[in-house]
Amino acid sequence: MHKRSEKRKEMKLKVLFGENNCENVGFTSNISRRGMYIESESARAFDREIQLLLNANEQVFKLRGEVRWRMESPSPGQGGKIIEGMGVKIVDASQEYLNLVEP
Repeated sequence: MHKRSEKRKEMKLKVLFGENNCENVGFTSNISRRGMYIESESARAFDREIQLLLNANEQVFKLRGEVRWRMESPSPGQGGKIIEGMGVKIVDASQEYLNLVEP
């Protein structure tokens, strides 16, 4: 398993995301310059490139990311799966976003 090369900040921020439009809602639990974990039942498929709109400090940061992994848990009584979240690698971010996540 690959270890992260940098420490993440624990931050609960609202994020909108999607492949073409940011129609899905989630919340970050941790973020860094290179990645974030998004809690959402609308997690996208592995290796999908997604657009992200992150709300922080009365600003909206537009980012581009790639889904690197998804966390799933069993659905009670249905036999299906509920997607609980996804790990996203940041592939394009503004300097303002980088300033936000710096320690």
